[in-house]
Amino acid sequence: MTDDLLTAEQAAKRLGLAEQTLAQWRWLGKGPEFVKVGSRVRYPSDSLDRWLSTRQRGGEPPHSSDSPGSATSSSRAR
Repeated sequence: MTDDLLTAEQAAKRLGLAEQTLAQWRWLGKGPEFVKVGSRVRYPSDSLDRWLSTRQRGGEPPHSSDSPGSATSSSRAR
């Protein structure tokens, strides 16, 4: 593995999470991939990037109530 290995603290900061959240996720089998180096937990930086990319939510902004086709505007047209 030639990528950077981050500590749990570094990974948590990078993800904007509490370190305890990552610990709980490890216990639950959730969250980004990690490796154990002896007794120490490390997160490969590329696995954090991959995990984040699976969490991306695209989309359009929510429709306002006055936009054409919304329930509110179509009920007014009746």
